[in-house]
Amino acid sequence: MENLMGSQNSLNRKLKEECCKLGAKLEELSHHSRSELEQLTLEKQHLEDTVKRLRARCSEMEEQCVQHGRMHQRMKDRRERQSGRKELRGRLVMTAWKPAAGTPGGEGVAALGLQKLDRTSGLG
Repeated sequence: MENLMGSQNSLNRKLKEECCKLGAKLEELSHHSRSELEQLTLEKQHLEDTVKRLRARCSEMEEQCVQHGRMHQRMKDRRERQSGRKELRGRLVMTAWKPAAGTPGGEGVAALGLQKLDRTSGLG
C-alpha cells in the first residue's frame, strides 16, 4: 500500500510540475499575444490616419484638376475668340484699305471703320 501511495504522490508531483510549466507557457504566450495585439492596433491606427490623409489629398487634387480643366477651357475659348478677332480685323483692314488706297485721307476712313467695328462687335 505504501508503494501505491508513493507512486501516486510521485505522479501527483509530476502532474503538478507539468501543470506549472504549462501555466507559465500559457502566461508567456498570453503576454506575447497582448503585446502583438497592441502593436497591431497601433499599426492599424497609423494606417487609418494615413488613408484618411491620402483621401483628403486625393479630394484636393481632384478639385485642383477640375479647376485646372475649367481654366484650360477658359484660356482655349479666349484664344479662339482672340484668333477670330485678329482674323476679322485683318479682313476689315484689307477691305478698308483697298478702296481707299489711291485716295487722299483714306487712312481716316479705314481707322473709322475699325473704331466702328470695335464698338459694335465688342472686339476692341
